[in-house]
Amino acid sequence: EGGDFRQATYRAVRQGLMQAENVLLEPYYDFRLEVPAECVGRAMTDLQNMGGTVEPPQNEGENAVLTGYAPVRTLRDYFADVAAYTRGRGQLSCAVRGYEACQNQDEIVASLSYDA
Repeated sequence: EGGDFRQATYRAVRQGLMQAENVLLEPYYDFRLEVPAECVGRAMTDLQNMGGTVEPPQNEGENAVLTGYAPVRTLRDYFADVAAYTRGRGQLSCAVRGYEACQNQDEIVASLSYDA
């Protein structure tokens, strides 16, 4: 239902969004990662490769604590990786931070065939 009017509405909204030069946002987590001291290098490298921002590590006994924030899409599956490379001694906790500009906006738009 709606026929031509509905199609015209979709096209008008799409054209308006394309001309407005919008910024694609994605959800971010604040994280706290506790790992054995010998695993800090691996953890920091992983988090930076995920597009995260990491504060300098804090020592808590035999463990190091890393805090910062990263995109939800990259941290989503990282819990299993932490358990594996720390042999179950690492702990990752996350809380919703909000939305920030997507780092690979052009790739995501292209993958959705939005311009097709």
